[in-house]
Amino acid sequence: MKGKPEQIPTLNAYNYRDSLRHLAPLLTQPIPRTQTMMHYPLIRAASGLTRPLGMLVVILAGTLLAAYLTSLEMLFRPLPGGPATHPLTAAALLLLGLPMACWRHRHRSRIALPAALAALAIGALRLADIALDAHLLEYITPFRDSLAAQAEAGTPVKMGLNTALMTVLLAMALILEGHRRYLPSQLFAFLGLGFPAVAATGYAYGLADFHGQMALSTVAIALLVGTGILSAGAHRGVLKAMLSPWLGGRIARVQVVLAYLVPFTIGYLLVTLVQATAKQLFGLFVVIVSGFIVVLVVVSAMFQEHVDRRRRGAERQLAVAATTDPLTETANRRLLLQTAMHEVERAKRQGQPLSLLMVDIDRFKDLNDCYGHAAGDMVLSTIARAMQATLRKQDLLARYGGEEFAILLPDTPIAGAVHLAEKIRARIEGTLFPENVGRVTVSVGCSDNQNATDFRELLVATDKALYAAKALGRNRVETSAGSGPRDLGAIAQPA
Repeated sequence: MKGKPEQIPTLNAYNYRDSLRHLAPLLTQPIPRTQTMMHYPLIRAASGLTRPLGMLVVILAGTLLAAYLTSLEMLFRPLPGGPATHPLTAAALLLLGLPMACWRHRHRSRIALPAALAALAIGALRLADIALDAHLLEYITPFRDSLAAQAEAGTPVKMGLNTALMTVLLAMALILEGHRRYLPSQLFAFLGLGFPAVAATGYAYGLADFHGQMALSTVAIALLVGTGILSAGAHRGVLKAMLSPWLGGRIARVQVVLAYLVPFTIGYLLVTLVQATAKQLFGLFVVIVSGFIVVLVVVSAMFQEHVDRRRRGAERQLAVAATTDPLTETANRRLLLQTAMHEVERAKRQGQPLSLLMVDIDRFKDLNDCYGHAAGDMVLSTIARAMQATLRKQDLLARYGGEEFAILLPDTPIAGAVHLAEKIRARIEGTLFPENVGRVTVSVGCSDNQNATDFRELLVATDKALYAAKALGRNRVETSAGSGPRDLGAIAQPA
């Protein structure tokens, strides 16, 4: 995403400066997918429609072909004097329905490709007839006597241009779906569905130019074919996004339904109820639909902002959980390392001092063994609160591990760090802990960035100073350079 991310000034009531900038890679890592898209209810339901729709298409298309055998004109010509379904149109729809009726998820049907290619050939031959003014389809057209009788009666049966284009597009969609090219398959299916959708609008409005020679029976079966092809790939591509249970899917479903139904209803009401000229109807339709689109966009934006605000709050909570020690409510080691690297580089660029304290609770293992882990947790929390109350807003207190804490002190020389460390040591020593624990002491190591080129070197120097404080009797403060003429390398390991 371009632009600056939203600023989050505080984390768990402590200001951790610019540390959240370093959390961006963590928050944008892909989440492992623990379940497939087929586990989503709407996608599973949509995929389950493919076979029933295919069977229905086969039954209806077969019925139309049988109607030519029995001369039941009302089946292939639903509206008296209106367009009729051509036998080859019914055959092409039957061919497209057969693979759908045998469809199984992640299993290729052996008849899918031959059936789709045969339907594609029918549509392509009709397009060639129209383009070349030829009569190629006559050689493969069945029921010629019935068609001739219809022509003599003044109601010829023809496959229109819109029907031929629809057949080609739906056949291509089925072929691509069989090769698991779901996105282009859905694109062809949507384009193919556009022709029966326009024809349905023409029948609803009484506009013959909209449906042309596409019969109402062809419209109904073609809509079933297109829907079935789309449902077969509902777990991928555009359908996956629209049927997902997440925010984008919910918004898309509402918008698609409203975007078709509302203009359709408005247009129907205008055509049937309003007495006006064509230009006035068109202008009124544009005004009403434009207003509807504006309202739809505004409502969608409000809904999306409401849900997105909850998402941003969840991300804040995630950032806190990822960077905070749950027991002491201080920063954890991850945030310390990220912030320290940033602060070391900043101090180096600006020539400012930077100090680090390492605080270790003396004989904490003995305390745990004697009073139990609950008392140990209480001691850790109490000491963390005491240290946090002593620090400035820009200082960072982190639990480094076990009974060890680290304190990052930006813009602080070693003298100030030693003064603060002694203040912390004395405050903890003077604290009377409950649970019969009594008094607890800490040892503190101090170091600054004077001789450190990076945080690793600063951490090693501070750790040596803490090691020295432990070796010299505990409950004291030591610096990496020594508080006196000591050689830290010569100090023996404490017991």
